[in-house]
Amino acid sequence: MDGLGRKQEVTTQEWLETLENSGGRDGVEKNRLIYEHLVRMGFGRVAETFRQEAGLSELESGDDGSAELIFGALLGGRTEEVAEFLRTNHEDLLASNGSILLELAILEFVGLVKAGAYDRAAEVARSRLLPAVDGAKPSLQTRLKDVLSLLAFKDLARFPKQELLGPSALHRAAAKISRLVSPRPDSQLELKQKKLFFLQDSAGSS
Repeated sequence: MDGLGRKQEVTTQEWLETLENSGGRDGVEKNRLIYEHLVRMGFGRVAETFRQEAGLSELESGDDGSAELIFGALLGGRTEEVAEFLRTNHEDLLASNGSILLELAILEFVGLVKAGAYDRAAEVARSRLLPAVDGAKPSLQTRLKDVLSLLAFKDLARFPKQELLGPSALHRAAAKISRLVSPRPDSQLELKQKKLFFLQDSAGSS
């Protein structure tokens, strides 16, 4: 921290030097540090690939459910894993924030459509999205209808609301869910998220 007690930003080089000097840490712990740093930097897909290749475990009931782990899991497309983790460890949160599981279902649906898995996407729509339309708030209802209309477009390049398909939509939803799970998120992760959103929005408007 600096003289005012504020948490200072750690550069990648400083972080690498810290990792290099952490001789007492075992391989799994070092890999976890690398994974979490990739998430901090906004490289969700890279982080997920590294997690798989390094053999890091998935979210488990013993994990602390930190914003970083939830955020990284969602960027890696592990929506069902996050949903199960929340059901096991955060029943009270789900009871008071019913939209969380719906947000996860939307993320899963969009991911399946983008992957061309229309049959599985249609099943998610039938079982989890359509039943929520009538009881949703007007803003969420409109979003649900827009998302569901994806099924009518085999050529996603012709979909009129491209903002629903871009990385910014995924990152914003993942950040929203991770903040609900950990109301006081890591300041560096939050800063990276804001920078990422700004860059994505700027690219989208250019």
